[in-house]
Amino acid sequence: MQNVNSGDIFIIPYRSHDFPSGSPVKAKGDLILKPEELLWGAVTVGRANLMDVLSHGRYSEYELIYRLSIILANLTIGGKNKLIKSAAFHHLDPSEKGAISYFIGLTVSKVFAEKLLDVPWLLHFDVYRNQLGTTSASGVRQKPDLLGRSKFGDWIILESKGRANTLPRNLLDKGKAQTRTIQAIGGRTPHLRISAVTHFKGNELHFDWADPEGSVEDAMDLNTTPDEYLSLYYRLVYMVLSTHEPFESNGYTLYSYPDLGITIGLLTSIYQAYGQQNLPSVEAVGPLPKEGLPEVAGQRFYVGTDGVAIGMSEDIRQRLRAH
Repeated sequence: MQNVNSGDIFIIPYRSHDFPSGSPVKAKGDLILKPEELLWGAVTVGRANLMDVLSHGRYSEYELIYRLSIILANLTIGGKNKLIKSAAFHHLDPSEKGAISYFIGLTVSKVFAEKLLDVPWLLHFDVYRNQLGTTSASGVRQKPDLLGRSKFGDWIILESKGRANTLPRNLLDKGKAQTRTIQAIGGRTPHLRISAVTHFKGNELHFDWADPEGSVEDAMDLNTTPDEYLSLYYRLVYMVLSTHEPFESNGYTLYSYPDLGITIGLLTSIYQAYGQQNLPSVEAVGPLPKEGLPEVAGQRFYVGTDGVAIGMSEDIRQRLRAH
């Protein structure tokens, strides 16, 4: 492993279960990330009540700050470059730990999906609850958490669970059952059905996931299109940018929060496509050279394959380091 200072990178150990032979996903390994990649996951992963929040435009900014604050307040990088619980997390009551662990699970699942499954886009299934009908013969609606789309155009289903302690027995199996409740998305069978659990061994964050096969007899169908899906996915970032006075840098439309040391942005081509509702033209972004990243003084950037950019100052990076 490369020799780096704590805070420059961190490591999430993972184990994979029931992935098909020939899958590029290793049975176990360490995912090496930079802090800005984790914040990218927090900003871009969908949440169940997101559409309710965004029905009031100015609250999109509060939503963004809330997501970042959850990560910065409750996780820190320990001496072995592992993500560990912060002092603040240890002082939460059990119900608070449950809610925070769930969001951390969503965030980590988002990053793993991009890095190891080539899935740039991941959105909470419940954003469809008031827009599109789902049908189940038995009437049971135990839906999984997340609906993803790969850079190859495949749909994936992901059930994400977060726990404040060790991985409970049979929790992956429960998640597997939930992924099987979806039969088709837009008339197409999901390419992958992932059950994922983000948990802690001692004080260190770990990730386990599995890829079960098949669906149940009374599985639900979701009627959606790539255009509608991407419109929902980019809505938070677009509303943050469009309700402020953004600036451009190296082909990105950006807005900075000077007091927070954070910049949020989007490829200008995607920002314009969203404004014109021309999202079918959006494709995954390939690896970018350093000179192709946005430039904001004193900040380091990560641009996801979804085209969303996150910049963070050295002060914010310091906050993630254990003291």
